[in-house]
Amino acid sequence: MPIHESREMYLETIYILSRKTAKLRAVNIVDYMGFSKPSVSRAIGILRRGGYITVDENGFITLTASGKATAEHIYERHTVLTEMLLGLGVDKETAVNDACRMEHYISDKSFDAIKRHLSKNGVILPALPHDSTIDEPVGASAGSDGSVEHHTEIKTAKAKRAGKTK
Repeated sequence: MPIHESREMYLETIYILSRKTAKLRAVNIVDYMGFSKPSVSRAIGILRRGGYITVDENGFITLTASGKATAEHIYERHTVLTEMLLGLGVDKETAVNDACRMEHYISDKSFDAIKRHLSKNGVILPALPHDSTIDEPVGASAGSDGSVEHHTEIKTAKAKRAGKTK
């Protein structure tokens, strides 16, 4: 089933946060992404109904096997595209943010070709799930809980709510 960009961002965020804590709740996602509680609750409901996550009676969120596979696929795209851009000399913050935009739209065929090209040319691709540049990009701002934001869209949403952009 196709998944929309915003849901991919939520899945990737859940994947990243679940690697850091076994007891992930909606409030952790709210804090990390800076989105409103109703927006996060709505997304969690959609992901749950889609079979990507489960939410237990205590509100703890867990990726299902399908959700984890999808999130790892998204995360791999972000990581590989980031590495490609870094290899081309793009600064880390720009590479991370551009990879975030690209990961949602690149076809599997093009992505696989990029991976083959990088491997063929001696680029060591990061192994999932731990060897990644996207959790802590250079120049990204730290969230109130010390987490590092890695999506341009997340930063933009926070800035809009704070009245810093139009």
